[in-house]
Amino acid sequence: YIPGGSLRRRLDSGRKFSLEEVADLAVPILRALDYAHQGGIVHRDIKPDNILLDESGKPYLVDFGIATIEAVNITRTRTTSATPAYMSPEQVLEAKVDARSDIFSLGVILFEMLTGKRPFLGENIPSLLNKIVNDEPGELVSRAGPLPEGFEAVLRKALAKKPEDRWASAGAPD
Repeated sequence: YIPGGSLRRRLDSGRKFSLEEVADLAVPILRALDYAHQGGIVHRDIKPDNILLDESGKPYLVDFGIATIEAVNITRTRTTSATPAYMSPEQVLEAKVDARSDIFSLGVILFEMLTGKRPFLGENIPSLLNKIVNDEPGELVSRAGPLPEGFEAVLRKALAKKPEDRWASAGAPD
């Protein structure tokens, strides 16, 4: 139990996030992901419901229920249990998933925090999954307002369709 609630609750409140708030949430989550990834653990279900906030707003990454351990692979790879709206293209295609999939999912969350909408929307789950695999995210600047130089490029790299076009690690972006 963490008394501040989930990031989902904050997103659903319609409250806008400042760039400072986005950074204050993203950095600790990136550190948590980097720590897990260094241990060979891939979360596979990064979503606002799995980011809990304490009363001061400090985020905690929770629910590693469908995580895989890369060296052991303790869950079935052909099982789709993640939340569709935050799945990476490789999860949708039931391909090999690694740390870069978690980075994509966090990119979806950051986009949503900045714009109030997810980058991929569909009328139903098949339509949504098709857009995740095939469509580019909407324009960030026109939806979020002015951003620091390079910020959109960082987010676009996190949301790259091909895993090899994303950062290999949450802790060491190139």
